[in-house]
Amino acid sequence: MSKVITICGSLRKGSFNRMLANLLPSLAPDQWRRVRGEQEIIARYEPEQSIATLPDLLKHPADRERLLMLMERVLADKRIQADKPSAEQMAMLERIREVLHDKSGGARRRMKAV
Repeated sequence: MSKVITICGSLRKGSFNRMLANLLPSLAPDQWRRVRGEQEIIARYEPEQSIATLPDLLKHPADRERLLMLMERVLADKRIQADKPSAEQMAMLERIREVLHDKSGGARRRMKAV
């Protein structure tokens, strides 16, 4: 999970920024660093709890869908694919998807490595 947080924390730079601008909140760089640091600690030491709290943090279905779309776009990026996401990382992403869809009643789609 911490690699996902690290990837998302650096998305505000370069082509990722342009590609995902509509999916990420507009924050100042110091705010991005603070949020990324806090979330990385939580995800590293309490990964299941951090996933379980996502529905509470993303109460609106549109916010959940935006996170899922962000994850799909990041996963599909050639730079991420070059690192070949591990089975553990793919399982973590699928777990996030399941938790968000269980609470929102949305249609379930499986993430696949491109």
